[in-house]
Amino acid sequence: MRKHNNNSDYMSRRMDRELRRLEHNITALYYNARSEIKKAFSKFTQMFEPERQKVLEKVAMGELTEGDYQSWVRNRVLDKTLYFETIKSITQILVNTDLAAMATVRGELPYVIAHSYNFIQALGWKYADDSGFKVGSFQIYNANAVQTLIRDNPRLLPAVDLPKDQQWNMDKIRNEITQGIVQGKDIDTIARGLQNVTGMDETAAIRNARTAFTYAENLGRDESFIRLKEKGLPVRKVWSAVLDERTRDTHILLNGTYANDEGYFGEGILEVLLRCPADPNGEPQEIYNCRCREGIVFEQQVVDHSNDDDLYEQFMKKEDPKSYEALKDRNYFDEHRTRPYQYNQRW
Repeated sequence: MRKHNNNSDYMSRRMDRELRRLEHNITALYYNARSEIKKAFSKFTQMFEPERQKVLEKVAMGELTEGDYQSWVRNRVLDKTLYFETIKSITQILVNTDLAAMATVRGELPYVIAHSYNFIQALGWKYADDSGFKVGSFQIYNANAVQTLIRDNPRLLPAVDLPKDQQWNMDKIRNEITQGIVQGKDIDTIARGLQNVTGMDETAAIRNARTAFTYAENLGRDESFIRLKEKGLPVRKVWSAVLDERTRDTHILLNGTYANDEGYFGEGILEVLLRCPADPNGEPQEIYNCRCREGIVFEQQVVDHSNDDDLYEQFMKKEDPKSYEALKDRNYFDEHRTRPYQYNQRW
């Protein structure tokens, strides 16, 4: 079967830049969280650290036993109000950061869907013009159209499982602080353990961002593909993988394959067929961190992507100049949809 590469089209390159910007913004959130956690932990240690060091010195000199140190820790540190408040405070910092990261992702997705949808419409517009198909006007996705799509696809916008996130972070934070103090670790070592917890949250947030972003991009493309099919254009959708050492073996096998008659990929390869790359109905091992894209071909011919950027601008200006201007202005686009997910939840 002929292989097609739709990971090199104009919109895919543009979305790659958008995703890098999104990841940078998420990283900045966790950078700030690290600073807040450091301050909270420093305030906590000021209560007992000088005295703890003296006790540890006596243990080292044999004046006190390890049991004496454990008793001191329980009575002087672990049974104090500030200990519980610190664990709760640091946990809340991480939970709020996780929620803020997810809100950042959710705020980005409508913009991604609109551009991805409109780009595939532009390719259909060019094919119809070149081949003489009479298909009438092309629908442009603006903020309102995206909101309708989101309403009909509630799983599109990811959310944080708040109770689970709170419990996970609290357990990790409590363990790092408690075990660090009980084992007599120095403050810097305990602080690094807390930063490791923050790093795990950040890694998970970026993984979820990539997965949600990829699905949003491909859902926009897929919705657009459906509209082109409805117009009678001889179009098929094709799986396009990024072929490098990070690519899953199954996605290498999927690269260049067409969807079946029901519009799903993966027959003979996947346990659960996918409507598009990163389809949330798929198995986790097939969708997390996926970088694949859905592309289209007309009458078995590879789409020429050499002039995509000019084509997209020409199409948008002709079909819906008002929406084109709104899509250029991200703030204007954001103002004309519902508010992003609120993350100022407290205990």
